[in-house]
Amino acid sequence: VEGIPPLLIGGFRKKKKGKANEQRPAYKEEDIEVLFKHPIWTGCRSAVHRHIPGDVIVWDGVYWGPLISAYCGARLEEIAALRMAEVVVDAPVPYFIFVENENRGLKTISSERMVPVHPVLIRLGFLRYLAAKQKERAKYLFPELRPNPGTETPWGARITRKFSEAVAITLGEHRVEKDKNKTFHSFRHYVCTKLGLFDDIKDKTIEDIVGHENKGTTDRIYKDATPLNVMLEAICRLPDLTDAAYQASTARKIVPPRRQPRHA
Repeated sequence: VEGIPPLLIGGFRKKKKGKANEQRPAYKEEDIEVLFKHPIWTGCRSAVHRHIPGDVIVWDGVYWGPLISAYCGARLEEIAALRMAEVVVDAPVPYFIFVENENRGLKTISSERMVPVHPVLIRLGFLRYLAAKQKERAKYLFPELRPNPGTETPWGARITRKFSEAVAITLGEHRVEKDKNKTFHSFRHYVCTKLGLFDDIKDKTIEDIVGHENKGTTDRIYKDATPLNVMLEAICRLPDLTDAAYQASTARKIVPPRRQPRHA
């Protein structure tokens, strides 16, 4: 009609919510079990040749980062940029502290949280790794993941390539689901999906573990964070899929990460 501007219907189309990584498919239990049989976790040739079977296990961010995420759903950069002071073990429930630091921010306010260290990590030797770093007086849990100065490369980028290659090698065509690749972020979806199957685990508990914003106003504003012991009870429902890695950890030589150049 003359005098009435045309109606732009584009604004009424339903938009997809979330970023691409938030829509990544979740790992299945069998995916994770196969993945942690890769030489990174069961014995490789060297710190350089992580995909070739051998008698060496390198304890670094490439080894521990995926394990941590698989058992608490933390994001890659949250794990990679952890400071030593953000891992507390002299407590009834050992825990990680995910807060903003000089190396990375957090996605939302709800991402700031404390999350228990899963017993699977302790069984694999995480406390021994931590003690070695304390002896070195390291500032960061994974100092070899520090990006080169003057670049915009985020903490965790050094994990991404080797991890993605390991996923491709171990899962093959099964790494793709609904035309999307399973990635590091898929651990978060696995944890949420798996814990969501238990009727007695509250949504708020799962949201507090992975750092999602609480859905209800009451939970978001008026309720305290889920206690660590309750979180621990919840994440202990996640099955131990690391038997191959554990057996290897008792039979292979454990070595520190390859030293990075001084400027790295």
